[in-house]
Amino acid sequence: MDSNTPNPYESSVIANSDVASSGEGGNHDLIDSLDVSDAWKRKFHVIDDMQNIKDPKERKAYFKSLTWGERFGHSNIWAFLFSWIYFFIKGMWRAGLTFLGLYIVLIVGLVVFNIDSEAFARAAGLAFGITAMTRANIIYYTKKVLGKDLWI
Repeated sequence: MDSNTPNPYESSVIANSDVASSGEGGNHDLIDSLDVSDAWKRKFHVIDDMQNIKDPKERKAYFKSLTWGERFGHSNIWAFLFSWIYFFIKGMWRAGLTFLGLYIVLIVGLVVFNIDSEAFARAAGLAFGITAMTRANIIYYTKKVLGKDLWI
């Protein structure tokens, strides 16, 4: 194998990690100018880098190259605990209304179908919280960086 021949097993994300972190071709300059905390800026940088990677294998390799804290940054414990209230507080009222509507439908469904199982109610609540937790940062990124207000 010639030294100029690219390695087909090497991820281009890891090989070009300096380009991904420098912000070329992404929204890094916009993110740095936002009026949000440094923690949110770090989360937005990771989300932006992930959005710019189209190949699933490269995206997976990039995700594996992140620290545990950066990986956990995709989750939002406050959204898990407070769901639709969190979305209202952060100014994402459309997503908040969607989660409130889903919450009401969940409660009404449990009552209408006379589901008395405490285990089922806990599982449904847990699934609801996990959905809010995993979507919150993406929705906030979309609102702040991309300027779009999503319903969910």
